[in-house]
Amino acid sequence: STIYTVAQLYFTQEDCVRAELQLRKWFAIADNPGPQPYVLLGQALYQQNKYREAIVPVEKAISITVAKGKPPKENWLLLLRVFYFELGDLVKVEQILKQLLVLNPKRDYWIQLSGIYGERDDIHKQLTAYEMVYIQGLLKTSREYVTMAQLYLQSDVPYKAGKVLENGFKDGLIEKNARNYRLAAQSWTMAQEDEKAIPALVNAAKLSDDGELDVRLANAYFNLRQWRASIDSSRAGIKKGGLKQIGRAHV
Repeated sequence: STIYTVAQLYFTQEDCVRAELQLRKWFAIADNPGPQPYVLLGQALYQQNKYREAIVPVEKAISITVAKGKPPKENWLLLLRVFYFELGDLVKVEQILKQLLVLNPKRDYWIQLSGIYGERDDIHKQLTAYEMVYIQGLLKTSREYVTMAQLYLQSDVPYKAGKVLENGFKDGLIEKNARNYRLAAQSWTMAQEDEKAIPALVNAAKLSDDGELDVRLANAYFNLRQWRASIDSSRAGIKKGGLKQIGRAHV
């Protein structure tokens, strides 16, 4: 017990090399150790950036706990997630995040799982995980709502992207800037909802320094057979300048 106490003291003093040595000395004489000393050894190894070595004692702690019919502690799984992430093993990170979601379905775990699927270019699963946060009303920032819309667009669901942005603007959850209005206009245009695209395009064009969005607005008006509005927007775009295809605006 004295050796174990010394190991703990070294750990609290952030002397993880000596903490590791004392713990290994303790394990050599300990009788049927419980899970916590294994976790402490894993933490000491982690502080030395020995991620692969640290996995073994933490997984041992989890196996001891599970064998007793108890769930592993959340912070133990969080440690494992860090180890495997540092080693670039995204498959194991995914598995651990799923375990964490079973224990505690936090929004951050869904977002992290979505990010892992994004790293692996699995757009469908990335969308599904992120959507779980959205449908529970747990998105917080303008950026998170915009990410939700972008994922819908990438998954060829532009109407849902438009609705996320439309509701976000209405409820004051999304920043009203040219970039976000442009994304909303793109969503409605891809969904062939020209009438819904017009308010977003009007706002985006007002906030834009070049005429590209005015010309897009002209096209939306044209599709709705609103000729005068189409002419006015085309001329506004030509006057602003900065057009990639000025001939299109004249046509």
